[in-house]
Amino acid sequence: MHTWTGLTVDWVLFFVFVTGTAGYFQLQITRWMQPERTVPHVQRHDLDAQLSLLLRALKPSRHGAGAAPTS
Repeated sequence: MHTWTGLTVDWVLFFVFVTGTAGYFQLQITRWMQPERTVPHVQRHDLDAQLSLLLRALKPSRHGAGAAPTS
């Protein structure tokens, strides 16, 4: 009984770990299996624009943290 339970649990854990590893390395596995497909490169100006938007969104407002704006 313990042998079959142990084997069943081992195979389930093996399946979970293998599929989790395959999911984590999906991009690298795809690149290895299909080398003719190119990975799109992000343009530098796109990164600069996204960074400036992020910095504007994170800039603290002139009202301060938690203060309600007055009209």
